[in-house]
Amino acid sequence: MSEPLDHDQAVSRLAGQLDYLFDESPELQSASSSQLLDRLQSDDRHARARAEQPVERDEWVKARSGELDRRFTVEQVEEALAIVRRRRA
Repeated sequence: MSEPLDHDQAVSRLAGQLDYLFDESPELQSASSSQLLDRLQSDDRHARARAEQPVERDEWVKARSGELDRRFTVEQVEEALAIVRRRRA
């Protein structure tokens, strides 16, 4: 099981994820903070479920990811977005 993230860790992780996400899908740069939050939460929960059982079937990972807590807030995403935009300016 993963350790909870403090606020600064969460923002830092989200900024890194947003950098990656925007490189892979530039169209997401215009998405709202809440849309990005939904995507990032989904990706995070999926990764944590997969890390628990790396060889488990996809169906199990999907079900398990739905059981995991949501670790991020829209405010954290907005802070991470500000960091990413400063870096890219």
